Amino acid sequence: MLPIFESALDTLTMWNEEPDPAKTRLVKQLQRDGFERLEDGKIRTTTALTITDLPTEAVNEEVIRDHLTRLERGLEDDPAVAIGSSKELIESVCKLALRHLDESYDDHADIPSLVKQTLKALQLHPDTVAPTAPAAGTIKRILGSLSALAIGVAELRNELGNGHGRDVVRSLSARHAHLAVGAATTFARLLLETIEDPLAPWHSAQKKTIVEL
Repeated sequence: MLPIFESALDTLTMWNEEPDPAKTRLVKQLQRDGFERLEDGKIRTTTALTITDLPTEAVNEEVIRDHLTRLERGLEDDPAVAIGSSKELIESVCKLALRHLDESYDDHADIPSLVKQTLKALQLHPDTVAPTAPAAGTIKRILGSLSALAIGVAELRNELGNGHGRDVVRSLSARHAHLAVGAATTFARLLLETIEDPLAPWHSAQKKTIVEL
């Protein structure tokens, strides 16, 4: 029904091009029921997972926004695209993070290698947790799960996502897309928020390297 509402709202104007009162009422009713109308005329739910507000102050890259747009559009309409875009988001965020940290990387590296290098650079890898740190064991398990989460999305894309010229139609639904998108955006959010955080441990590690040099 959402495309029908979108089309109706696009055409609801009076002879003097002022908004039709019915348009205002319909928008308010949609808001009451948990929907919002975007500037481009699209309608989306406000009660579902919001993925367009990832922090990008330090890493101001349109490529992230492009990935998020494809993720949102694919969530319900094309799960295969959403899964494929989830893997691409992880890869892009890793490369953006490494570039921001002036870390060189292999542009053709696979996801496990890229994820490991990025997490280590941002002091988010289990190997970077000091044994004497508070709750070190728990933190290591969480960070290990974070790495497995990102790698799992890439594997899911290989099995169920678009790409590789697959000629077999897989049975995909919105739940598969939500799984991949949720994992990818959780991973991306942590990386981007860690970059933005001036108190994150990677700042101290970089300063120490500079002093040693």
